[in-house]
Amino acid sequence: MVTNQQQYREESASSWERVPLHLAYGRCRENITGLLASCPEAAELPVPACPGWTGRDLVAHLVTVCRLVAGGAVREPAQIPGLVAEGEQALREASVAELLTEWPQVSGRIEAPAEQPVARNVRIMTMDAFTHEADLRRALGLPVPADHPAYPDALDLLASGLSASVDGHGLPAFRLQAPRADWTIGTGEPVTTLRGSEYDLYRSLAGRRTAGQIAELDWNGTPAEPWLPAFTWGPFTPPAEATEAAQAG
Repeated sequence: MVTNQQQYREESASSWERVPLHLAYGRCRENITGLLASCPEAAELPVPACPGWTGRDLVAHLVTVCRLVAGGAVREPAQIPGLVAEGEQALREASVAELLTEWPQVSGRIEAPAEQPVARNVRIMTMDAFTHEADLRRALGLPVPADHPAYPDALDLLASGLSASVDGHGLPAFRLQAPRADWTIGTGEPVTTLRGSEYDLYRSLAGRRTAGQIAELDWNGTPAEPWLPAFTWGPFTPPAEATEAAQAG
């Protein structure tokens, strides 16, 4: 029997195009499960990008988010932090094995193409899962696959959030340019261009790079400082100290 995930791998192994969210999320879940199964000690391994978390804590967070979205508990973005904190607390005694057993059971509705909850919440949870998959990979010293199906939509979602933050700060627009995609960040004609690999741009937009690291990216000769405050938005804040090197992906 050929699964949705297997079919996707065979047909679209190296594309950079938006794919159904249930496939992208399913790949994140499968990858994280595989990483923890192949490296049991990762359960207690610190995850530098998530201070205070171990691999077990990362999975508990993802199962919590999946429970909330699949159950339709999230109605407004402002609810998310409180609901997630409560859910993680409820899972504080669960083992990695228990969490990995529950996750596919809870995610069944998310990963079934005929039964999709609110699309925006699924976009957010997929981006969150992909971000934490990258966090776990960095903790294990492993790269993120360049053809990961979550990349296009997740990076697009982060670019949209950064764009709103640039507007909110009253800053001029700039162009965000990756090898396989680009975006106008902010409103109006871009006054400069920020270039980088998909990985470096993703990690910068997702609060995984310091302000100094973001400033060291290719800003086309333009000082980055005016835009740095905009990289703090939503749940994302650049760390005070670097947790990973640039060009790591």
